[in-house]
Amino acid sequence: MKKILLLSAIGLATLTGCGSLDINEDPNHPGGQKVDVSLIMPAAQNNVAVVAGDGMYNVAGFFVQYYDQNPTANQYNKYTWYQLTADDNISDRWYSCIYAGALQDIEEIKTKTKNSYDLFAATALRAYALQIMVDATGETPYTEANKGSNIQKPKYDNGETVYAGILKELDDAEAALNPEDIAMESNDLIAKGDINQWKGFANALRVRMYLRMIQAGIDVADYTAKLKNVVSKGEFFTGNIEYQPGFLDEKNRDNPWYEANKRQLAPNHVGAYPIISYMKITDDPRIAYTFTKATAGDNEGQYVGLLPGTHLQTGYTYKDNGVFSSLNYYPTKAVEFFTQAELQFLLSEVYLKYFNDEAKAKAAYEAGVKADFETRKIDGADEFLAQSRTSWDAQSGNDAKLKLVYMQKWVALLYMDHMEAWSEQRRTNVPSWGLTGKEFEADNTKYVAGDLIYPYRDDLGSKAVPLRVFYSTSSKNLNENVPEQPALTTPVFWDK
Repeated sequence: MKKILLLSAIGLATLTGCGSLDINEDPNHPGGQKVDVSLIMPAAQNNVAVVAGDGMYNVAGFFVQYYDQNPTANQYNKYTWYQLTADDNISDRWYSCIYAGALQDIEEIKTKTKNSYDLFAATALRAYALQIMVDATGETPYTEANKGSNIQKPKYDNGETVYAGILKELDDAEAALNPEDIAMESNDLIAKGDINQWKGFANALRVRMYLRMIQAGIDVADYTAKLKNVVSKGEFFTGNIEYQPGFLDEKNRDNPWYEANKRQLAPNHVGAYPIISYMKITDDPRIAYTFTKATAGDNEGQYVGLLPGTHLQTGYTYKDNGVFSSLNYYPTKAVEFFTQAELQFLLSEVYLKYFNDEAKAKAAYEAGVKADFETRKIDGADEFLAQSRTSWDAQSGNDAKLKLVYMQKWVALLYMDHMEAWSEQRRTNVPSWGLTGKEFEADNTKYVAGDLIYPYRDDLGSKAVPLRVFYSTSSKNLNENVPEQPALTTPVFWDK
């Protein structure tokens, strides 16, 4: 009964668990000595899930052109037009949920337990939370964060510092694991108390971050050696690392993105042209998992994507969004932190680039595709992999094989982890940016299926795209140590 009540509380917290609190306000975080450590971990996991599974998820999906603003609504015009300013509060909730929520919870876990398994899991969750904040905003509080009344106005550290710091934290926490700690004390809604899953998650995070540090040109030899070492050991998680507290198809107890974008709002999304064009040309059965077929217009009964940035533009006044593919919204879907598909695609890249082992690279690539089919409960992975456009053996040369890996990673992250899709697109430049919307309109025969399209309306300027989001507005209002805001087009440290 206690567990049922706990899961119900967590389901409710998916929308209300973090609010307008700010790290710089030194919040009197709920808990204190009266709250058992076993209940703090679920709260921390929930706060991260709100960010990864709703706020970041929604914005990044526009940036990586999984979907666009539907023609009959206006909720997200600023994302499709890149109509963002430094005064936008786009990252306020992310900042609050991570710092006043999850990271404060983790600090409380550190003070209340000596269980090394709990401490390691908390460290891995902290690393993930800080990694996605760096990838989104470029700089973020780290060395002075969550110090309570001692430091109420923390400095923002550069991304390199944060990455290096959390990688060291992972190493130190793993070295401190005590085999006498038979099990975690905390209620764990991610790995169900399996420390090997947490170790595997930490290793996957290492691979992800090592690749980005190498790309940034930081201690390349050292990070390359570390990358090859962790991959050679092969100690990774099984299945997906995901947050699933027992979502229900009920108000405030469902998936956070579903709650925000289906239950509380009229649907604001239709499929974007790039992803739908690529899935159609590769005859990908997974398209039905995310998208519906058009119910009106000349292409009724087909999958139809909207040209990015055309909403409300002259010549693109659509009276019925039924002429485009809508999205399937899943109330009980888990929030993905790291999918098996993404892991296998990363391993495929490493085997090909750093081990020169094409056999293992091919096996990992195919395992990634199959893992994604399995997650979506879609049949036909073998047939899909046998096609010329998606077959490993049909690609000529390593560059073509790598591009195939990256393209299929883009597809596999659709409806799974949009923040990582955006980060990986920035890192690999795949899918690449092709035509502008107006160039497409003038001659769409020049378009290559799967290329991203510079939005028809782009408020950042010609062929300019967001490479980060702005710092939290509430943080800027309260903390004079927030650095001068870089332009939205300024890349984060690893985006070379």
